[in-house]
Amino acid sequence: MDDGALHGSMAAVTAAEPAGPQRAAPRILLLTTERWPMAALLAHALMDAGFAVWALCPKDHPMRVLDELAGAPVYDHLRRHAQLRRVVTRLAPDLVIPCDDLAVAVLHEHHALCHGGARGVACGALIERSLGDPDQYGLLRRKSAFIRLAAEHGVRTPATVVIESAADLSRRLVDATFPLVVKADGWSGGRGTRIVRSADEALAAHASLSRPISWISAIKDSLREGASLPLVQRARAVCPTVTLQAFAAGAPVNRAVVCHGGAVIAGRTFEAVQTMPNNGNATVVRPRHIPQIDAAVERCVALLGLSGLAGFDFMYNEATGAAYLLEVNPRATSACYTALQGEPDLADALFAAATGSAAFNEPIGNWPDTALIALFPQETERDPQSPYLQNAHQQAPLDRPDLVRACLAQAIRQTTYARIVAAVRATRSAAVALARC
Repeated sequence: MDDGALHGSMAAVTAAEPAGPQRAAPRILLLTTERWPMAALLAHALMDAGFAVWALCPKDHPMRVLDELAGAPVYDHLRRHAQLRRVVTRLAPDLVIPCDDLAVAVLHEHHALCHGGARGVACGALIERSLGDPDQYGLLRRKSAFIRLAAEHGVRTPATVVIESAADLSRRLVDATFPLVVKADGWSGGRGTRIVRSADEALAAHASLSRPISWISAIKDSLREGASLPLVQRARAVCPTVTLQAFAAGAPVNRAVVCHGGAVIAGRTFEAVQTMPNNGNATVVRPRHIPQIDAAVERCVALLGLSGLAGFDFMYNEATGAAYLLEVNPRATSACYTALQGEPDLADALFAAATGSAAFNEPIGNWPDTALIALFPQETERDPQSPYLQNAHQQAPLDRPDLVRACLAQAIRQTTYARIVAAVRATRSAAVALARC
């Protein structure tokens, strides 16, 4: 793929730098509204690749331990647009990278507000250079609509229908074959997905997902996940679109890509070997080369006119060779800095594209099943005694113990609530079982 377009678009900005013995490093602005360590690990990878990195992030984000971070204003959701205008004007970043779903929505909102004036033009151009075609921003926020578009253009997807009401769902379930998947737009990490095995389960899932969550549930989710997205979604009080989807058997596979103007520049594909409970995120992965997934992603990137970093989720059936596209995340994911020891990651690919240096060659090897990567801190969070932490390649930045400690501390804070709830439930179950004896 041609990486000259991205190099040219960034060179237009870096050319304004004062002349010196060495061209200034390309500037990246990370935008994250959550405290999840992924953005800190991405910042570390980007700086290792050669970028100068700024961040707009919460005040206690783990990335703040990185002394090499060029600057990190504190993110304030109520003042987000004024902050973005000020930071972009002062910094003139080459790219802005959103690190969570709310950050993507903030950039889409901000682009819609960029009308006239030097600041508006600069911010609008930056967002388009970083995210791609603005005409597709609305589609990217409606994942059900994206799946329909992909299917119409020949990408294999599970059969999916929008559910208009509980009565509509009941009619569709009369002759249904289970299991099925009930999904709601606007969530990530499996939070808006329910695998159902009966009509009653499907109706209950629809009742739960089709209405705004309660404030109490939003507060609980925010505490458990260490994220503001549940509170923002509750404040908007929008009833999400709910779909009924055929169940695709297989292993979860993610392909992360660097792209520009609707063309894929580089990518890495990883199969999930271990995941969090309840359709959660991957915690242990292995690299794969699956040509049909490469082709499907290239088609989707072109359809959406994407730029920047993105991740595509699939379900891959090794026995049949069928790969079903599930959704797109138009933002950074942990796969962007994941690689086996000695192999390049997508931070390296982005730097190569931004500077016009040596082209990134995606490793395409016949990796053994034992070529595993324990994602950090996900696998430690899932099971601190996991054998993968001893046997698999460690993604943790062991050369930065301060960053490791900060990421682990945040992961512990984010899961404290969930662990308390689990302990209470276990105690109740034990009490009920004892009473029955």
